[in-house]
Amino acid sequence: MSKVVFIAGMHRSGTSMVARLLHHCGIYLGSENDLKVPQPDNLEGYWENAQFRLLNDEILSELNGGWDFTPKVDSGWEKSYKFLNIRSEASELIKQFSSHDQWGWKDPRNSLTFPFWNELIPLMKVVICVRSPLEVANSLLKRNYLSPALAFNLWLEYNQKILSHSEPENRIITHYDSYFRDPYMELTRVLKFLEMEIPEKHIMKVIEMVDIGLHHNQSTIVDLIVEAPAQVINLYQEMCNQTEEVFQLLPDTDIEFRTHFDKYLQSDDTDKDIKLLSIKLQNAKKNY
Repeated sequence: MSKVVFIAGMHRSGTSMVARLLHHCGIYLGSENDLKVPQPDNLEGYWENAQFRLLNDEILSELNGGWDFTPKVDSGWEKSYKFLNIRSEASELIKQFSSHDQWGWKDPRNSLTFPFWNELIPLMKVVICVRSPLEVANSLLKRNYLSPALAFNLWLEYNQKILSHSEPENRIITHYDSYFRDPYMELTRVLKFLEMEIPEKHIMKVIEMVDIGLHHNQSTIVDLIVEAPAQVINLYQEMCNQTEEVFQLLPDTDIEFRTHFDKYLQSDDTDKDIKLLSIKLQNAKKNY
């Protein structure tokens, strides 16, 4: 039976980079003609198979949504008769790829369409790429002119959906920043999850492809806390806790500040809590 790798995560979160690295470790992503070519906003290429992407777009369209307008759906939507034709196309595509021992596809839309694909391929290994919500928002502002509010909402929706529908034992969360800090350790961690035994020499060669010069739109944790809604920060912290990029939201030296932050995350977001945190964040940011 083929090993299938399902790469998901919010747009601008490193899905292309992770797909590229896994491709060079032996995951078949499709023919060269089907992989989206590099663009000015993604110089290393998207590593996104056009056939799977088009099917995802069809699924979202049937649900009266799109990549930037997450559809509201009822539980079990993936079983609807309206997807009969799309399901047939998807099954045929899966059959074509199944001749390969290790294959998969990358598409941020996978985060929204997972239930559909999981019906057809129940034992997929899910790789979820995560990145600072603020960096994602800044990137989408430049590329798609999306407002920060919309970008934060999409980040939340994409990640909530893939986490709620996938099983913890069948997924791994990998952080974008890890590939710029210790790419060997992070790629090795993902490969271990995928049960792929790759020679160390080959892994070292693959990680040379990570170009630190392409790490754009960097922001600090303090920037994130100032700009992002509490619900977004909460989920980001939860996801980071499941990666090797377990960060401390604030420096250890400011115990009082950390105490207020912890209370903020546990509170019901009252105006008083937010105002207090805002003042302290602005003061801390000056010295960060």
